[in-house]
Amino acid sequence: MPKALELVHISFSYPDQQIFNDASLEVESGSFTGIIGDNGAGKSTLLKLILKERQVTKGTIKLFGEDIKHFKHWQRIGFVPQTNFDTKFPGTAYEVIKNNLYTLSGFLKPPLKGGAKLVDEVLEYVGMSEFKDKKLSSLSGGQLKRIMLARALVTKPDLLIMDEPSAGLDRDSQDALYRILHQQNKEDGVTMIMVTHDPQDIKEYADQFVLIEDLKIKSIG
Repeated sequence: MPKALELVHISFSYPDQQIFNDASLEVESGSFTGIIGDNGAGKSTLLKLILKERQVTKGTIKLFGEDIKHFKHWQRIGFVPQTNFDTKFPGTAYEVIKNNLYTLSGFLKPPLKGGAKLVDEVLEYVGMSEFKDKKLSSLSGGQLKRIMLARALVTKPDLLIMDEPSAGLDRDSQDALYRILHQQNKEDGVTMIMVTHDPQDIKEYADQFVLIEDLKIKSIG
């Protein structure tokens, strides 16, 4: 089975700052990887590189064994951003989730068969069925996080990438979120990559942690 993610000697710079220099990382399929590092170290930039929102200046990124330059199966990748969907968006929770069956990472793709059923299933899975017709502006922070998770899961991804998904949540909401992620990882085999500011929160779930420091990506077990 190919690795879910491989970064092979990558380098990347913004005009005023170098972020990575000859950095490498491997993530096994079915594993749970936590990414930590100081503010500005490059955690969110790393996710942008994996999602092809930025391009490395040197090196290679592979998703499931395929060079990201040629990778087209973006429905296999789910993403939960640090910030919630714009609550000014006039659509309902159901519509926000269904929209992800059509678009992902800026690419137009045909909707998956049985889209309505998939949305209903994932809403039930994250415990948000009763809120399907609610506007985003009426939801709490924890509820919005669950909707964003449902949005990422509706395409049935093999790899789920998250940028501090528990930020701003109370302990009960965090625990509920982590239980869902743990089930996806261990029972359904979804590979997890999560940026976190507090590794203690996921230490019982993560198979490995990597530290972004000094332009490198370092495995710390």
